[in-house]
Amino acid sequence: VTGVQTCALPISIIDALGGIDIELTKAEAKYINSYLKKHPPAYDNKAKGERVALEAVAGVQHLDGVQAVMYARTRSLNGENDFNRTDRQRNLLDLLLKKVLSDLDIGTLMDLIDVAVTYADTNLNFQTLFDLARSLLPALMDADPDRSLFEQMRIPMDKSYSYDTYNGASVVRYNLTKHATALHEFIYGAYYPAN
Repeated sequence: VTGVQTCALPISIIDALGGIDIELTKAEAKYINSYLKKHPPAYDNKAKGERVALEAVAGVQHLDGVQAVMYARTRSLNGENDFNRTDRQRNLLDLLLKKVLSDLDIGTLMDLIDVAVTYADTNLNFQTLFDLARSLLPALMDADPDRSLFEQMRIPMDKSYSYDTYNGASVVRYNLTKHATALHEFIYGAYYPAN
């Protein structure tokens, strides 16, 4: 899978949904505008010049597919790092799933499958993919719209790691046993050691 294909899939899905509303900081909005002005992506679904720049203010803004992916990829804001970027990625996924559930009808679901399947190599036919997607919906429809639809855990956990240099590379060090135990507890409710 090339970088172009990897980025084109979420962009196409977000565009098929009509874009997404995301609460941005002023710095995030400015970064997205600046980055896209300097580096227009080859995998953009819009013709050159069609995009409206985001307002350089904090608040909820409507993002198209490319802008939303740039939001999710942002990690070079002052004082931020890759953990902030992965927070944005999880936030975008959560918002997209909520939008799909709130706006969903059979036509939209079929359109999304139709868009996504062009980027997949699978032996599943359209009807099977449609049936799988439809079978998930009842479990998600009762979800609280004010809460995240995902339970999340990040490794390394907050306040449990340090930065170091190894063979000239910057690395993150953490206690593997402590994190494996915490991950087991997160998933299973208790730690079950391997024999």
